[in-house]
Amino acid sequence: MALFELDQLPCGILTLSARQKILAINLPLRSWLGYSEQFLLQQDIYQLLPPASRVLFLAHVLPAIQQYGKLSACYLHFRKQNGHQLEMLVSGRALTEVGGESGYQLALLPVPRKASS
Repeated sequence: MALFELDQLPCGILTLSARQKILAINLPLRSWLGYSEQFLLQQDIYQLLPPASRVLFLAHVLPAIQQYGKLSACYLHFRKQNGHQLEMLVSGRALTEVGGESGYQLALLPVPRKASS
């Protein structure tokens, strides 16, 4: 699927290298986080994750994808450009070849905020 087609999806798509560098990020995810594509490409995904989410990513997300080839669902917070955090539901899969090496593709959906009582 070409990147312009990924931009039409109703979810965020993030493609990572085996070293967790951002190789592609679609328009919905860029819009939700407030970053430009140029700023994010080749950055570590850890630039987008607050400390607790970094730990969860390293301890659960990556090992699950590496061991089983996929991750069904996990909640992670992502750091937005404005400094706020956005909770996302993340699913992922292993990619056999991204630019000559293995990598990961993540699908992300924002978690709706509950109305304050």
